[in-house]
Amino acid sequence: MAAMIPTAPLRVRAAATVICIRSKEGINAAISLEEATRNEAPVAELGSDASARIQILFGEKRRAFFHSNWEVLMGQGEVQNWMRSRPDKEVPMRYPGEWKFAGGVVDADETPLQAAMRELEEEFQVPTALTEATCRLRLLSVKQTRPIRNVSNIMFNYVAAADENPWLQQLDLEEVNSTLAKRRQSFAEALQGGNFYTLGKEQQESLAPEIHEIAVAQNQSLELRVAKALGSKGYQKVRVSVIAGSQDDAADFPFSYREAFKYRWTRNFLLSSLVELKPGANVLQIQGQQVVIDLPPEDRGIRGVFWADPCFSSRYVVCTFGKAFQTLDRSTTLLNAAFEDRSMDLFGLLGDNLYDQGGELTQDFFSRVSLNVKRRFWLMVNGNHDNWVCGFPMCGRPQDDFGIGQMQYYPMDSIASQDNQVFSFDIDPDQHRQWNRFLNNASNFLFYHKLGNVGFLGYTGAAEFDETLPHLQAACAYFAEAQPEVIFLLGHWNHEGLGCSKRMSVPEIRAALLQIPGCSGFGRRLKYMDGHKHCNYIQAKDEESNYGFMIGGHGMADVMCAPQYGFAYLDTTNDRIRLFYFEVSHSGIGGLLVGTALGVPLGALLGALLGKCISGMSAACRNPGSRRKSLAMLSCGVLGALLGGIAGYLLGVYYLSPIFPSQDRYHDILGCVQANGGLHGCTYLAQQWLNEAVEPSERLWM
Repeated sequence: MAAMIPTAPLRVRAAATVICIRSKEGINAAISLEEATRNEAPVAELGSDASARIQILFGEKRRAFFHSNWEVLMGQGEVQNWMRSRPDKEVPMRYPGEWKFAGGVVDADETPLQAAMRELEEEFQVPTALTEATCRLRLLSVKQTRPIRNVSNIMFNYVAAADENPWLQQLDLEEVNSTLAKRRQSFAEALQGGNFYTLGKEQQESLAPEIHEIAVAQNQSLELRVAKALGSKGYQKVRVSVIAGSQDDAADFPFSYREAFKYRWTRNFLLSSLVELKPGANVLQIQGQQVVIDLPPEDRGIRGVFWADPCFSSRYVVCTFGKAFQTLDRSTTLLNAAFEDRSMDLFGLLGDNLYDQGGELTQDFFSRVSLNVKRRFWLMVNGNHDNWVCGFPMCGRPQDDFGIGQMQYYPMDSIASQDNQVFSFDIDPDQHRQWNRFLNNASNFLFYHKLGNVGFLGYTGAAEFDETLPHLQAACAYFAEAQPEVIFLLGHWNHEGLGCSKRMSVPEIRAALLQIPGCSGFGRRLKYMDGHKHCNYIQAKDEESNYGFMIGGHGMADVMCAPQYGFAYLDTTNDRIRLFYFEVSHSGIGGLLVGTALGVPLGALLGALLGKCISGMSAACRNPGSRRKSLAMLSCGVLGALLGGIAGYLLGVYYLSPIFPSQDRYHDILGCVQANGGLHGCTYLAQQWLNEAVEPSERLWM
């Protein structure tokens, strides 16, 4: 390497940088020699050093695994340096588009610590004012860089850990990137208007974009999915799948299906196989790590958690209480803690799963979920927002998912799976282009099986009843033979409409099942859970039993109930069938009352003014004291008060309620789970929705 020859006096200055980190479950990420080197030989000028490093990493193997417990926040720099560019000359950044930590030069009137906070706040658009009171930075190292263009930096390198910085734990990447996008838009307008280059340096710096976006750099976790096989295939059959970045990933496991996602979320690959497991612990070697899948012995009690309508982000819909209830962080933390308990068997999502369209929200959610959760059995059903992100068919768009990306990201073993095919792809939405229809094959969402002593039947309400009926009959025939002690029907829609076909709501399907030969013996042992309505309560009961349960309150608002956030916990061990509702948070009716109180008088006033305007345009009402004029003003005032009350109520539901204090039991529940080893030791913090004795299954089928 040629010697460095100085061309001018060396300048030395202080600079600061901040590494933002968050701890997560340790994972083993794989990288191949080809991926690391892109099949290129080491650069000759580097001598033997590059070859030695490759040898240390890979040895004689073609693939290496790296263990990491950290996520790192980084920002991607802009390509063009707008501060150095001129109308007639474009100047790129020194490293265009590089991913980097927040940092920069220390100004004359500040310390390195203050500079680190300032740069972090400016570049990553941190919404909190960072001071020594609000921001805890730890000095990692002080290093001096080699001179570049005769400038050497003394680098003060700090670390910000999310555990010590609540602002970092709660940092909304989507919101930050939205702010960065708005800044680019404002800059583009100033540039197009021609006045950017006439501004002073400070004004230019306040406009010119430096960071394009921020993201979390992390090793790719093992995106494992485990689903019980369709009941007719046998109790010990299990579908094991991995969501991968390449068709060749997890080469150490004999996946029979290795295909890119079709039609939607196509950056992903699905690897899947139907395998036979023995009851108890089964150790599988997948992507270089051992994974334990526990198959409950048939007729043994099981435990699991159910959510419906989980909402974390307002990217595609208004997620009213996502931030107020901190649903993303709290839900994943509770889920990970609960599934540290080895007795947990399954996790169910009952539609409107994350309110996602493009897959980014789903990927973010799964990146926070531990392998302990992913290695358990999953149940997923389809909801209206999973098909049309706006929520109903008439506002369908070409970008909508129609459940296609979703079904591949949460692969169930449905009635569509046969031979080496996992799904039916006979409907290509981009060929049909009828966005107000359900552009998917409903067979991809209908499944039935038995896990332990419980039977499960899941389906989509977007299907037609006549095409669903034969499969319901097949499910009944299976359950009559398998004889589970209780059956849970799982769906999303609690009533018709908003994409749910006639006779396809969950209560209607339960009623239909009870009329099918082979199912009529279910009686009170046929229960159901659904969502759609964003409330949590016992939905249906008779003199003998509770049998219907609504679990749709998980971040979204609803005009029919006060804001709720919680989940259901099913426990069929110890010869009991028990269902508990854990309410993590709820908000009072303060926002509704304030909104209505504001809306009624404001609406009445606007209505009266409208009545005055209308009466003023009528010749018959122009005479002073005209009865018609008074009647018009009164009528419009009453109508305005009514509409104002409705508008105020909705204002309270969606915008005012989140700013009112909520009653919170998150820390009580989490602390109990961690102290007692699982949800089973914390049911005193929950409402008991169901508690029945398990009867011998033979009695159910007489």
